[in-house]
Amino acid sequence: MKIRDGLVLRTVGSDHVIVAEGLDALDLRCMVQVNDAVALLWNKAKETGEFTAEDLVKALCEAYDVSVDQATHDVDELMEQWKKIGIIG
Repeated sequence: MKIRDGLVLRTVGSDHVIVAEGLDALDLRCMVQVNDAVALLWNKAKETGEFTAEDLVKALCEAYDVSVDQATHDVDELMEQWKKIGIIG
């Protein structure tokens, strides 16, 4: 999977927001506020380029005290949300 081109993560203070850059930025439906854990996963996905759910599960387990089962569940839910709103393809 890959994050759609034209989307970036912006951090203002302690808030993280995924927004569209360029002409897509005119569509305010492309703004999603995320928590620290999702921002971490976003950065891992962008850094990796083509990534798998397993890449994100590993990153989540390394950063937080969470079981592989819980991380897998959380990443699966996140991926479904990202697919639904067009963040990944």
